[in-house]
Amino acid sequence: MSDSGVSSTQSLPKGLGKPPLFALIIGINKYKSNFRSLRGAEADALAFKNYLEHSLKVPGNQILFLFNEDATRANIIDAFARLANDSRIEKGDAIVIFFAGHGSEIPPVDYPGWEAGGPDNKIQMIVPYDYCEERGREVRGLPDRIIGSLIDRIAERKGDNITVIFDCCNAASGTRSLKSDESSVLTRSIEVHPNSYDPEHDRGIWDTGTRGTKRAENRFRHAGLESHMLIAACGSAELAKESYGRGEFSTAFLKLLNTHPPDKLRYRDILTHMDAIPSQNPQCEGINQDRILFDAKVVPPSRAIFPVNFMKSNTGGLQLVLDAGSAQGITTGAEFAIYPPNNDERQTQVGVATVASVGAFRSILTSPDSLISQPYVAVQTKTGQKEDFRLFSPSGDSFHDVYKSIHENADYDKYNLHNITLVNSPSIAHLGATVENNKVIFEMKDEKVTRHGFYHRFTPLDATDLDSVAWVLNRAAHFYWELNRANSDARSTSIRVEFYKLKETKTEADELEYGEYCPLQPDLCQNQIVNFTVDDEDAPYGLKLINNTTHDFYPYLFYFDNSDLSITPYYVTPEARHYRGDIPLKKTHGSLTLGYGSGGVGPFSYALRQNQDVDVGFLKLFVSTKPIDLSHVPQPSPFEATRALKSFSPKPKDAWDTVLIPIIQRRNNLTGS
Repeated sequence: MSDSGVSSTQSLPKGLGKPPLFALIIGINKYKSNFRSLRGAEADALAFKNYLEHSLKVPGNQILFLFNEDATRANIIDAFARLANDSRIEKGDAIVIFFAGHGSEIPPVDYPGWEAGGPDNKIQMIVPYDYCEERGREVRGLPDRIIGSLIDRIAERKGDNITVIFDCCNAASGTRSLKSDESSVLTRSIEVHPNSYDPEHDRGIWDTGTRGTKRAENRFRHAGLESHMLIAACGSAELAKESYGRGEFSTAFLKLLNTHPPDKLRYRDILTHMDAIPSQNPQCEGINQDRILFDAKVVPPSRAIFPVNFMKSNTGGLQLVLDAGSAQGITTGAEFAIYPPNNDERQTQVGVATVASVGAFRSILTSPDSLISQPYVAVQTKTGQKEDFRLFSPSGDSFHDVYKSIHENADYDKYNLHNITLVNSPSIAHLGATVENNKVIFEMKDEKVTRHGFYHRFTPLDATDLDSVAWVLNRAAHFYWELNRANSDARSTSIRVEFYKLKETKTEADELEYGEYCPLQPDLCQNQIVNFTVDDEDAPYGLKLINNTTHDFYPYLFYFDNSDLSITPYYVTPEARHYRGDIPLKKTHGSLTLGYGSGGVGPFSYALRQNQDVDVGFLKLFVSTKPIDLSHVPQPSPFEATRALKSFSPKPKDAWDTVLIPIIQRRNNLTGS
């Protein structure tokens, strides 16, 4: 058991000025039993540990970590106890528990007080390194109730400022007893024997851990969480996946933390601001949704302070202006605490202002009535709307001059540049921008794309043609907003997508524009990713949507092309206007075929562009319980000569959900996962 110097019998004094945050980090790639090994759990745990130590400056002796063979059941339980007993941790200090590894689930056990909330609900658990079902040598999983009881013990002594982050899943994935797997995508769950757990074995934990008359069912994973906040990789019926050696959720979550410091992020904002993950719907559960992440007790070393001044508006009145804008990551709705300029300790707050509108380098704030006309400084206390588009340009590159010129242009308003943020790292950017030989070069940086080996430079633009550069920025922002937006309140839609190469059959329909086609096995959509070799650029393809929910849906399917930033509609529910149209995707295993069958859509074809060996695009499926207008979504490539500025369209508010499917095409002489 590694713990960076912390022991259960000797506690080091909490150093002066050290962040009051303590953590337990668990990462398990390899298991003692014959379970399929993971590749990215340990890397995710190390990345989170690195974030705490380097970005938040948490001392190493305030972090417990258990990797692989150290993460036994006994050591995990002991680590929870050490957090509860650590005399350095004061009530209200932030405690973070991070787990990456396998999860599982079993049917409800027939034991007094262990109701699972209904006959169809399952007991969920995390799987320790030494899990074993061999008779006489059993080592059990750690069920949700046991984890909840262990956390209750910590909360009783240290308070409820506890954040639990789980990058695993519980739904069965059919991966039991698979020691090796060459797939680039792995799921973080395994199947265990349904009778593998005996509550009597842990009676000493759960019996004393249940406080008062609180009901026990689903005590850990429950919307009414009181002792802690839970951030989980996916819904209870979904699969948490890792690809290319990293967890999909951990990657997105750490990117969020590096983009939005925790002292500027509420729990309820996490799902809104985090990048979409194909086929996973992360969850953030608990009653303290309005708290700042980690209770704002961890303050990054360089907390930005911006000047604020009163300036004349176009109408002649005074308006409060923040000397920061979208280039600094400011967005509409962000809140700032206002202080006198010489109040170095920031103890005398004189008001709170909200960002009403954002420019490139300045923002207009609502002015509290208590302020008089004099200079102030502002510290951001709440993030605003999610940025649509993150752009990276190296420090000192001439693109910064182009970008500034666009925003200072007298016709700036016509460009409709909304929520574009310049970031200081290419790892969190969607696109990169540089100026070479007086040409603006945009380059793909989005990690969801580059992980598949697709690195692309777009058509160069004249750096003096500000209209063209601004148009690309406008359409790139639209592209990434529509690609990444998701309904954070939605649960898993349980919609299955199948993707097939098609074969034309010899029937009397051959003379029609679209002949009869049938799908060829196998299904090319595996683990919600379509990955195929283009051996015939004229080959037809089709797909099938299967609705396994209890709701009828109206589907809308679009293809997002990362090679030119175009968005092409594949299927749009016909408008019925004042009439009730037929429901295309009926509930309870209803299906809709596209490219073949009765769906009314012809086959699709895919071709790699010249000098391009790999292409990555995304199929994005919107589903809604009522027809919605998504006519604003499609767009041609902004790099084409023909274009027209469109007025900004409000973003849809209808009840809806999405499914995101990457499509990777490779030339047939390439190898790779």
